[in-house]
This record gives sequence, C-alpha cells and structure tokens, in this order.
Amino acid sequence: MSDRNDVAQRFAERLEHRRERMRAELEQEDVPILGGARYPDKLAGEAVAVDAMLLEEIVYARHAPVHEGLRPRYGCVLVADLGELGADEKSALREIVDHDVWSMRPMVDGSSTMLVRDLTGGLGIIPVEVEDELALVDFLSRMRGVSVQRLADGRLRLGTRAGIALNDGGDWSLRPATGSVIRSLTGELALPDGSASRLERMREIGRLLELCYHGLSPNGIGATIIVNLNGEAADLYGGISDKGAVPAMALNVFRREDQVLLRNMLAYEDGACLVDADGGLAHYASKLKFSDKAVDVASEHGGSRHTSAKRFSFDHPGALAVVVSADGPITLFCGGSALARIDTSSARPSWLSTSPADVRMRVENANEAVICARCGTSYRVSLVLDEETGTRIEVTCVVCNEVVFSRDGVLDCRPRVVRPWEEE
Repeated sequence: MSDRNDVAQRFAERLEHRRERMRAELEQEDVPILGGARYPDKLAGEAVAVDAMLLEEIVYARHAPVHEGLRPRYGCVLVADLGELGADEKSALREIVDHDVWSMRPMVDGSSTMLVRDLTGGLGIIPVEVEDELALVDFLSRMRGVSVQRLADGRLRLGTRAGIALNDGGDWSLRPATGSVIRSLTGELALPDGSASRLERMREIGRLLELCYHGLSPNGIGATIIVNLNGEAADLYGGISDKGAVPAMALNVFRREDQVLLRNMLAYEDGACLVDADGGLAHYASKLKFSDKAVDVASEHGGSRHTSAKRFSFDHPGALAVVVSADGPITLFCGGSALARIDTSSARPSWLSTSPADVRMRVENANEAVICARCGTSYRVSLVLDEETGTRIEVTCVVCNEVVFSRDGVLDCRPRVVRPWEEE
C-alpha cells in the first residue's frame, strides 16, 4: 500500500471519533455553525448530511497530513448540487470523475483554489481568490454553500450563514453574519420613499456593513462612514470643521469593486467619510463637529470616535453613521442613538414565543407618540398590552438617558426614533 493510501486509511479509521469530538468542541465553545438554520436554503433540508460532511472537512483541515514538517493549506466548499451552480461558477468549475475526495484534496490551497463537494457525491475544483474575508463572503453567496479553510498561518476558518468562525489552535471566535442586523434596521431606519426601493436601499446598506465587518474590522482598520439617507453629503457640511479630501476617482461605498479601493485608502486615513444617499463618496478624512446641545444631551458612548458619531447624528438625524472599531465591533448611530452593535450574536426572546396561547389571544396592540422633554427626540413606541400578565415598563431616551415613557400591563415594547422625513 502506498504512503498516500496508508494515510487515507488511518484518517478514515479515526474520522468518526474526531468528527464527534469536533461537534462537541463547537458546542462547548458556543460556535453555532452546524444545523439547518445556519445553511443556505438548498442545504438546510439535508442538515444531517451537511453536518457530517462539514465536520469531516473541519477534521481534515485540522489534521491535514504533515509534509516536510508542515500541514498544507486547504479549502473546501459544500454545495447542494454542482449542476445548480450559477453560469459563471459552472464555467470556472472543473468537475472531477473517477477520483475520490482524498485524491483531490492535495490539489487545492483554500486561497486560489477550492475543492467543491455536493450532496450527490459530485466533486470539482474551482479557481477563486478567497484569502480575504470579504471575498469569501461574496463567494459563499454566489455558491450558496458553506466552507472550510486552513489558512497560511494555520488558523481554521469556517463560513456559513451564521457568519465566519475562526480557530487559532486554541479558542474559537465567531463573526456573526450581518443579515440579522439588517432585518432589524429596516424598521428602525424607516427609510424615506425615493427613486430606489427601500428593499434595495437596505441591500446597499447591508453591503456597506459587510465591508465594515468583513473587510475593515478583520484588518484592524478603524473608520467612520456617514451616509445621508435622504439627501446629499453637502447637506452635512455644516457639521464638519474640515471637509478633508475629495477622492481621486469616483467611488461608491455600496459597490463591491469600489469598496476594495476604499478599504485600502482608509488604512492610511483618519477622520470620517461623507456619503451621498446614492452611495457616492464626497469627502474622506473629514473632521466632525457638533452643537452645544448635542454635547449637553447626547451622552458619551465608548471612545471619542463613537461619541463624535453619536453627537453628529443627533444634529443630523437624517444621517446614518457607521463606526468601525480597529479592535473589531461595528456600531451604527442615527438620530443620536446607537441602533445596533455587530459584535457577538444575540437574540432577545419575544412575547410571541414565550407567552401562553390564551395570552396571545387577548393581547392588544397600541402605539404612542412620545417626545423627550430634555433633548427633544421624538419616538414612536409600539406596545403589546395585556393587563393581566403584563408588567410596568419605562422607556429611557437613547440619546440622553432620561425616562420618556412608562406604562403598566406591557408584554412587549419597541421604541423607535422618528426620522425627519416622517415629520414633514
């Protein structure tokens, strides 16, 4: 038996034990990447089979055969059916017949080439540049798949609908996907009607958040990107002390090919980017300023970059400020409030999933218009009421921390800052 066959046999003999050990490790480390909800739709219906294949690939990536003292790089993407790939992916794919997966693994490096496996047993190799995390996110979206990589530095990187998981040989970490944040922002931003549909606008903002979370943050690039949601960047010039610089060429922060250039540029620049509603970058390296009232009522939020963005958004409630910390998290500000922070996955149980059926039958829905007496921020408060089982709640202003509203008998309460165009 050849050395290669001997290694393959030993791997097969140890696979089941290592696979279950890896499953337990992911569960204990709270890395939720297995299971139908974490897979694209075509894979979700075959979650048991996908779990087994994905675990096998993770085990191989961790225990890839050592050659000359090193474990080689590796990469694999799992899809439902090679025959259902998009036209571009099909044209690039080299399908493999009459060979097993073991013989194909040494041919890919997980950076410029990936092994492709499907649920029917199909095999292929596809050339693709996925060293960059943002490129990997786009690749998985096109392939509608999940991936495993062993990077040049020995880290394991897993990509699923849940996000990007990393292992450095010790601890696991997870960068949750931005999709859940986008869904919650749709209601929070209450975008105005315009030439672009609200759905397309949220997709554009989603692409911007992917740049920040998977392009800037992993590379230690801090940034502040301010998008005027209902106008031009020029409308925000009253809130800056220094316009900074005009980009040397036209860039759109929503367009992926331009985002790569923007990322490279921001690695060398401080200050804020001012962006038109359509995504056009008007200025970068701009210096923000804010009114005395903003300083008085908008409480501090983290460091100077976050506090500046929060107070600027108070003065300009039609703008969305996206702040990228060089050490990881992304925070979104609008109307003087922090709308979301993308860092770790979290989900708040709703009254709908936790209340008995008889309560759900008798609840009432109500809406209240509230204005904070201290800072003047306007709210629309959506309430789910049940006098028998509800509790007393207090709504605190997200800008200045004053109590703006209280009521008894509340099961669920969702306050939202009113946007300027809603008051017109």
